[in-house]
Amino acid sequence: MQIQDLILPKKLLVAFSGIGIAMIIGAFYSAFQQNNVDTTWLYVGIGLNLVSLIAVIIDLIKNPVHDKLMWILFLATIPMLAVFVYLVGRDKFLGIKNQD
Repeated sequence: MQIQDLILPKKLLVAFSGIGIAMIIGAFYSAFQQNNVDTTWLYVGIGLNLVSLIAVIIDLIKNPVHDKLMWILFLATIPMLAVFVYLVGRDKFLGIKNQD
């Protein structure tokens, strides 16, 4: 079986992931500085990480190689999980009360 090329180059996948992680870290930093955070940035970060996750999953289907499982873990799973934890528990973590 011959190994096929990647759908997206690894450098582009790392760039997508890095930009997404940077956006997520920036949103967390702004939140802990008691600034109002627009959660749109978190969704954009999740979207960029999701692009890399889908590309790597398709690549794994084309080339079943075990070392690429680390790409999935690095590129998308941990940053997306961190954002979901933040969005679900931000009131508890930051001590923000609903001001309705």
